[in-house]
Amino acid sequence: MYRLQKKKWFSLISYLIIFITLLIPVIILNGKRYSFLLLSIQTALNSNGYEIVLILQSGLLIVYCVFSFIYILSCLSRRVFRLDMLNVFLAIVFVGLQFEKSSMLSLCINKDVGRILSYLIFFLTIFECVVRIVPEIRIIKLKAEEMKDNSVVNQSKLFYHIIWKNFKNNWKDYLLVLICNIVLFAVTVVSFHMMKLLDGNYGIRKIQIFNGLSEILMNAMIPMGILSVFLIIILIFYYLKMRAKNYGIFLTLGMYRKTLYYVTALEFGFVFLCSLFIGGITGRVITELLVRKINRNLLMELSLNTLGMKPFWYSIAAISVVYIISFMAAKDIFYDFNVGKSEDMRQIAEKMPGKGRYVWTFVGIGICSYSILQYRKLYQFENEYLLLMFFAGMFFIIRNVIAIYLIRERKKTSYLKNLLMHNQLYHKSRTNTGFITVLTIIQFCIMFYFSFQYNSVRIAEQVEEMFPYDFICLADDSDDEFLQELSQEFKIELSQYPMVRVTAYDSTEKQESVGRFGTEKATQGQHIGISESTYHKLKSKLDPNYEKKDLELDKEGKKIHVVYQQDKSVKAQPVSFYIPRRKALLNIGNPCKSFSQFEIHRKDVGYQNYVVIGREIGSLVGNFRQGIRENIIVFSDEYFKKAKELWKTVNIHTGEIIKNEEMRIPGLTIAQGATKLVVINANQSDIHRIYNELKILDTKHKKMEDELYRTITPYGNWTSGVYDSTVSYVYAKHESTESIEVERIMKTIMSMSASVLFVVMYFMVLIVKMLSEKELNVKRQEFLKCMGMCRRERVALIRKEYIKYYCYLPIILASVSACIYTKLVFDARIYTLEDIKRYLLFLIPIVILYIIECIMIVMLMTYIYAKRIEDRI
Repeated sequence: MYRLQKKKWFSLISYLIIFITLLIPVIILNGKRYSFLLLSIQTALNSNGYEIVLILQSGLLIVYCVFSFIYILSCLSRRVFRLDMLNVFLAIVFVGLQFEKSSMLSLCINKDVGRILSYLIFFLTIFECVVRIVPEIRIIKLKAEEMKDNSVVNQSKLFYHIIWKNFKNNWKDYLLVLICNIVLFAVTVVSFHMMKLLDGNYGIRKIQIFNGLSEILMNAMIPMGILSVFLIIILIFYYLKMRAKNYGIFLTLGMYRKTLYYVTALEFGFVFLCSLFIGGITGRVITELLVRKINRNLLMELSLNTLGMKPFWYSIAAISVVYIISFMAAKDIFYDFNVGKSEDMRQIAEKMPGKGRYVWTFVGIGICSYSILQYRKLYQFENEYLLLMFFAGMFFIIRNVIAIYLIRERKKTSYLKNLLMHNQLYHKSRTNTGFITVLTIIQFCIMFYFSFQYNSVRIAEQVEEMFPYDFICLADDSDDEFLQELSQEFKIELSQYPMVRVTAYDSTEKQESVGRFGTEKATQGQHIGISESTYHKLKSKLDPNYEKKDLELDKEGKKIHVVYQQDKSVKAQPVSFYIPRRKALLNIGNPCKSFSQFEIHRKDVGYQNYVVIGREIGSLVGNFRQGIRENIIVFSDEYFKKAKELWKTVNIHTGEIIKNEEMRIPGLTIAQGATKLVVINANQSDIHRIYNELKILDTKHKKMEDELYRTITPYGNWTSGVYDSTVSYVYAKHESTESIEVERIMKTIMSMSASVLFVVMYFMVLIVKMLSEKELNVKRQEFLKCMGMCRRERVALIRKEYIKYYCYLPIILASVSACIYTKLVFDARIYTLEDIKRYLLFLIPIVILYIIECIMIVMLMTYIYAKRIEDRI
């Protein structure tokens, strides 16, 4: 009998090479040389002083070596423990951590050598596992004791030859799967390359993009990931359907069912690896072309050379996660085919929703209604998870409403008229509902999700209008002399207004994690607090025709008015992201890094909930942080007088109210922060000279922050400077205008690219749908021909079915949904009637043209498809 033990020498040699690699001294630390394994042992014996990434890598490597040793011993015995599969997972995680800061790779004398050794460990582990996992295979089930070893080996070779011949002769069955995988992986590679390249800075020029282009890319990748899962499930279904006949023959010839599963996995794995290779090269080439175009058009200096292989590893990890989710969701598909048995599950009708279809319809309506009601609220910041809820509710509605309609139709005599067209929809309810839902989601993303990003840029105000002043400074009394000298030297127009620093406890959409090592600290946002009188002065300065209106703010200060300083292309977002977001959790004063959100119920802390009773979107002093930071918080005049004195009682480290006056020590436990909002206009010829002078003011205050927070924290610089890195004391118009212009260009490119990709995905899904039903449609057309139906009627029937349910229906559902959500975003972003009119003038012609072209292409596709079906009859 041909056993896995025959391959034990290959395993022994592979792991011997791996252990030699682990013992090569390529790391230098504290003047001593270490190998990967020796450093792991030392870190495990004494982890003090080492970074968490290095500790994790050391633990993984030690476990890997233990498993490898046990596995080698089992290979030498008769019984093999399949620990090599666990080693593959450990090797993937180990190599993935190599690209993080403070990893073993960062300590290598020569990083290229360290990277090569890491790859060698990784690929040898995987290759050894693949070779060992190839099963012992027979073509005919014969008793092992009746066979000689040579005959088994020969039969195994013959089997592999047959499998290869079968694989090669049926290459068309793999072609669509391969193309779709290449497209998905290429897009993923491009996305991760651009995300890493634009994360925070633009290469050498270091221009900060306030809204975060990496965030824009991530928002585009969320729907891509969801649709990728659906698409891969559909591809699995298509692949198995095309291969079902061959699998049945294999089982009839005597192949074990377990062996068939292995063969299927190997085939699909081979296609997957080919798609990774081709898609990776394609994605890299597309990224290179895109970067060259950006550098040429925007005069930038982006370079992919600094990224290395890290984006590829992220891409492989992301697409692997998508595949794992897809296989988990489609785990029953393979068994549903039931190949090789007396009945084929493909020929058995899928069950229609049962008696609970009305209940599930109302559940779907409830989910969609909740998503719609919440999405229009500004404090929900156009949350993508609300769209996911809407998609889930839409699936329930589509599946159960179609079922209700078909079941009712069958009770009427008029059913016979639609019998042929509705037969597939009735007997393959689950599959066809899934296709309709996926196609609807794709159309929705095209008509709303990406088109809104594109058109909102087109209707946004001119960048110059967003910055009424050349410079904005946040200063205090110690800066009076400096500002006076600056004013006299450059003859600038300078105005000062009283302000207080207002800190939001949480200023990011990210959910902070809670674990055994404590709660992750939220990034605190910083805004500008002014009085109602100052608000009216600033408004009057911008608009001489401004009419003063009472903001209805209370004397206790619990009601506030917020000016979100952002343009119309930026999504709505609250001042504070801490729940409940409809109430802003704010502190009058500087950020308190050690404050815990679990203490907000206490009245003796500075952080309290404020109710936003008025809001507007626009620019009062300048959109320097696009609504993420430096919004204007307006208090009543009475409360503002009190707010200016609150800094004297709030502990700058814990946020607690210091009741003992002796403990209120300026510069140690309390700090005033900025007290003056300074707006400056100057001659254009002096802009850069003035900016260089103002940098002195910014450096001075940031140094004060650093010293202030290190005074109470003697653990080093890692805790100094609790302020967000994007917050400054000086903001310049010329820098911000350039950044926002670049951001808008990139947002336009990304939204257009994503829309094109989703159009391609729509037709890919439709092609998969047609090809997977090709054999079934051929049999149906043959039957109709025998029954006397003419060719014209047969072609019309098949075309009408696809156009009506997989073109018209998704477009109608997506159009209605897009209209609803477009109106919701108008409300959330507080668009004016003029903004809405301009937006619709841009959007409606584009959508109408797209729908017409989409219908025409589908009509052409169905005509060609129906013609080919007829040619096979």
